[in-house]
Amino acid sequence: MSRRRLPLHHPLLALFRTAAQSVTTAMSDSSKGRYRTSTEYFLRYLGKHHPEAVTLQHLRRDPHILGWLSWLVLHQPPIASPTRSLHIIALRRLLEELAWLHELPALSRLFAPDDIPKRDDRLPRPLTSEQDQLIQQELLHRNDVSSNALLLVRHTGMRLGECADLSFDCLRQIAPGQWALHVPLGKLHTERLVPVDESVCQLVHRLR
Repeated sequence: MSRRRLPLHHPLLALFRTAAQSVTTAMSDSSKGRYRTSTEYFLRYLGKHHPEAVTLQHLRRDPHILGWLSWLVLHQPPIASPTRSLHIIALRRLLEELAWLHELPALSRLFAPDDIPKRDDRLPRPLTSEQDQLIQQELLHRNDVSSNALLLVRHTGMRLGECADLSFDCLRQIAPGQWALHVPLGKLHTERLVPVDESVCQLVHRLR
């Protein structure tokens, strides 16, 4: 059986709920739920660790906000970093609303920009050689405008916008049996000739 959470009773609950209702009027149900959960997390922490803080005027960055931030990190079960960020943003927004509603500007300064966890930098996973071959085969099999354009991009390193801007006579003969693709002005404001082989020439012919 799952353990039922006890009802939340805190002197600040009504004020936070009013602020949440004001902030989330045009939000989705899931966003409204997140604001309710963020309020519950904060007030449950406050009631347990700082029972003396019963008015908005009592709230301080240290120990109330800093303590709650540490509590989020140590929470069991663990709260993922992106979810913690959403709760911090929600509580910060609620305090900004309360600061305006009750003329307490100090509430809007209880959070610092560095309080929000930084996102993990995740590099995109490169394709395996097998996956790359499957993509190549599928594009060759389809042989339509989109697949031929993607093959042309893959073979030449052009940007998609440059490929879309190619002229009908983009193939240029630079020597007997040697061809190049004239790429028009692009992101770098330069035009260039890209040497191509017979397979790329066939791609251009099919696109024509």
